Order: sequence, then structure tokens, then C-alpha cells
Amino acid sequence: MSLTIKYQIYEIREIEKKVTFAGYSDGYGRETESIYGLVRPNWASYSYETEEDAIDSLNKYRDRDTDYEIKKVYCAE
Repeated sequence: MSLTIKYQIYEIREIEKKVTFAGYSDGYGRETESIYGLVRPNWASYSYETEEDAIDSLNKYRDRDTDYEIKKVYCAE
């Protein structure tokens, strides 16, 4: 069995924001915690052979106001 390396592009999205109210010695405060998820964009291929291919595709199609991550995936053959 051999392993091959593929690269996948994911969009980082905020999927939930938890808000808690806490009591402090000087009053009450509000704290927020964001939970993020990874979603494959519609324009991205399932996987890329090289990291350079993934970066080229990302530079060509990405939205400038969105954060992305390229993940290295090990596939067993």
C-alpha cells in the first residue's frame, strides 16, 4: 500500500457564535466565541496534484473578502 499526497481548498466560514454573559467584580460583561467550519467552494476541484496547482486555482477564483485554507490530504492506494 502506498500513500499519495493531494491538496484540497476549503473556505473558512463562521458557523456559530456563542454569546455568554458573565458577572465580573465591576459589573456584567458579554463574551463571544466563534466556531468555524471548512466548506469546499463550488469552484474548487475535489483535489489537486500539487500545492502549486491549488494555489494557482485559489488565486484565480477566490473572493478577496473570504478566508481559505489549503489542506494536505494523504490518500491510500
